[in-house]
Amino acid sequence: MELPTTASAERTARAARPDAELVSIFDAQREAFRKNPYPPYAERIELLKALEAMLKRHRRNAEEALASDFRTHPPQLTALCELMGPIERARFARAHLKAWMRPQPRPASLTLYGLSKTYVMYQPKGVVGNLSPWNFPIDISVGPLADILAAGNRAILKPSELAPASAELVKEMVSHTFDRDRAAVVTGGVELARAFAAMPWDHLLYTGGPSVAKLVMRAAAENLTPVTLELGGKCPAILAPDSVDAATAANVLAAKFIKNGQMCVNVDYVLVPADRRDAFVSLANDAVARMLPSYATNPQSTGIIDDRNLDRLLSYLDDATKKGARVVPLGGGDVSVHRAERKMPLSLVLDPRDDMEVMRNEIFGPILPVVTYRSIEEAIEYVNARPRPLALYVYTKDAARADDVLRRTISGGACVNAAAIHATVPSLPFGGIGNSGMGRHHGFEGFLTFSHEKAVFRSGLGYVPSIVYPPYGKKLDRVLSWLLR
Repeated sequence: MELPTTASAERTARAARPDAELVSIFDAQREAFRKNPYPPYAERIELLKALEAMLKRHRRNAEEALASDFRTHPPQLTALCELMGPIERARFARAHLKAWMRPQPRPASLTLYGLSKTYVMYQPKGVVGNLSPWNFPIDISVGPLADILAAGNRAILKPSELAPASAELVKEMVSHTFDRDRAAVVTGGVELARAFAAMPWDHLLYTGGPSVAKLVMRAAAENLTPVTLELGGKCPAILAPDSVDAATAANVLAAKFIKNGQMCVNVDYVLVPADRRDAFVSLANDAVARMLPSYATNPQSTGIIDDRNLDRLLSYLDDATKKGARVVPLGGGDVSVHRAERKMPLSLVLDPRDDMEVMRNEIFGPILPVVTYRSIEEAIEYVNARPRPLALYVYTKDAARADDVLRRTISGGACVNAAAIHATVPSLPFGGIGNSGMGRHHGFEGFLTFSHEKAVFRSGLGYVPSIVYPPYGKKLDRVLSWLLR
């Protein structure tokens, strides 16, 4: 029997690696980018059209995949939360791409540079990686392609293995729509995710939690890869005394219904005036009973992604109860846990303490702590004493009060008399600050994130560089004297 050569053995070993497909696609995309480092406007427009058409074409497949991964996932929610976002981002990019790509003139001193031209050129970065989570497995995997392709880049996506049906659908959609050296998808578990973060990307986007984000940043640092981190945190809703009413309660709870609370910009806790707490509890109960009665068995409430997360959420309630909080299931009807569908009641946690797990961790589920305050000042101080959230929501009928809260708190985004809706507006940048992330995507800011802003100087009439050539003499002295006068 002939022994394998060293070269063939190395090839076999590479092919057996969990990241073999990733490395192969990465090499193909980097080579393709070298050959076409600045795709023209028309080419980018066609890619954005293809992205939109791809999402429309696979609506039914998306509904089936989400239902498989979450046990229950309303088809309307799939269209609204998984497909419309990327479609609107692609449309918005198409409408504005010509203006975005245009070089931006910058002023320069006529005295020093004459009629030379100075401008910023927006150049594609190259090959971009997107490491996405399970909660919006299509939207967060495919949505950033609108920004990435508009900026002229190539992309490799790695969806979460916790939503396997959706991950396979994303791979199928992208492979049938784009050339492998333009956009591609790799699927796998933790080992592949580690290898993915360690690749020498020209830019890396990660959406997830702060603890994993630190690992991603460490891996990216080895290659000096620039990163955009979309994390999360505990997003508060401050309810002013004038807005503890049925409309506010319905709006807060409607946001909580989305993905059963499994959304990074969801309301993680509410701050209500102490003397209006019981009123809010009653209003919240009425809102759930009216919109999604018997929440844990209602077919329009989404299932929890897996048993581990269901157990995590139940442990939060158990911990809160043991430490003295009161848990109030909302909506009436059957309030038991349904493991087959991975569902539980939507519950308020009253009198939460800071040492409770429900206040220490991002909840990502159908639990809403209710924190009381005695003044708006106290509410603002409570928010500011904690890590900066991805979003903050203030409900008030007083515009000046809303502005005051927005000025005196720091968050990635914010809404007034609404919750989470800012993340759906394609013209608004999306991202966190501090513990909730860094960097932005969506809209023009997304185009900028995945572009290199190249400074360009084109010498023109009146620019005399020889003035600063050595030997330095009286002519330069006169110029410096005038400039430093």
